[in-house]
Amino acid sequence: MINKTTTIDLIVKDLIADKDGSEDRYVSYIRLAKHFLELEFSFHFNSFENEVNLSVSSSNIVTLPNDFIDFKRVLGDNDCIYTLSDFKISKDRTTLTFDTFSTPKSIKLTYISNDINIYTYQIDVRISEAMKAYIDWKYEYKKRTLSMQEKRELRMDYVRELTLAKKKIYPFRIDEADRISQKTLPYFPNIRL
Repeated sequence: MINKTTTIDLIVKDLIADKDGSEDRYVSYIRLAKHFLELEFSFHFNSFENEVNLSVSSSNIVTLPNDFIDFKRVLGDNDCIYTLSDFKISKDRTTLTFDTFSTPKSIKLTYISNDINIYTYQIDVRISEAMKAYIDWKYEYKKRTLSMQEKRELRMDYVRELTLAKKKIYPFRIDEADRISQKTLPYFPNIRL
């Protein structure tokens, strides 16, 4: 059986389209997707901190390195520290744009990089619904406007989707059922189907 694959980027964009279409959530959703893979499927991205000096173009744009995942610190001229209110990172994570009031000539970017591009990394399509449910639950859980009942429903939806995904990926066989039943209940006779 050939397993179909998809990318984390496509899953996140699909979830954004299902919600309200706001691209503001993109970076948060990507982080949650990465956390989901690490937590539920023991996948670890080898990330490390990197530092590079970059020049700012006349149109206030900086081209980010190919292995860029997220920034730690942005230092400008005279060691001035810039925050997210001073610049914006593009949706495709390739450029950083400064506002016109605080544009430096060059920056020293300390960023998290890795060997794997999380946006193009191929994952099994069977876990995509579980990933969407996890992202939805974690992102919405922070909102104070949701009642505890709504938050519980989001969590239960996630648990349901995760259970389905794990059943699809790790199918349960009859010989495993026989082995488990004999381990947990040794006083029952061995019944063969």
